Amino acid sequence: MNAPATDPTFLVSIGVVARNEEARLPVTLASLLGQTLFARLAAQGGRAEIWCVANGCTDDTAGSANRVFRHAGRTHPQRAAFTARVRDLARPGKANAWNHFVHELSDSAARYLILMDADIRLHEPAALWNLVEALERDDRAQVAAGQPVKDIALKANPSLRERISLATSHMVSSRTSSAPIFCRAPPTPAACCMWPARRMSSKLTSPPATSSATRSGR
Repeated sequence: MNAPATDPTFLVSIGVVARNEEARLPVTLASLLGQTLFARLAAQGGRAEIWCVANGCTDDTAGSANRVFRHAGRTHPQRAAFTARVRDLARPGKANAWNHFVHELSDSAARYLILMDADIRLHEPAALWNLVEALERDDRAQVAAGQPVKDIALKANPSLRERISLATSHMVSSRTSSAPIFCRAPPTPAACCMWPARRMSSKLTSPPATSSATRSGR
């Protein structure tokens, strides 16, 4: 990729939007923290920041995220290469939470922003680094998004109902793009996507309509 071997300015800002995800959030954050992105950034002298933006929660979503982040701060092999924090917003709404992350929380020096929902799992350890590389390879690309996969697709023996659900999803996805997306202008983001931070300026007015990676219980 085009990034130099050592680049202390290589900063990636990650926002995880969560509402009433106390139970499922630890699984999502574990899959995030298991990404090779952090080791690759550390090897280049770069770093990452993670923000979990809880919004309008009536459970202990913020506490759940804090517990995971505190543990990672003690045990993660690349803990020196990232920070992980929680912001608990009283006002609910995905668009509000993402706007708050993009315009209020993310570091202004970030080269890329990654946004993801709190009910997905990243099964491929290199998923986020692949998104980074996609944008590094093509300076014209402004957005990269992952491919959506239902959790039942990972079952060894799905039921008849689950097989019908998967077949239906396949027919729908065949009419829409489920491959990585490269856009010249930032669209309404998917459940897990990223774009160059330097090109992000406008605010979202509606919540995302598509999904990416694997959604739990969907």
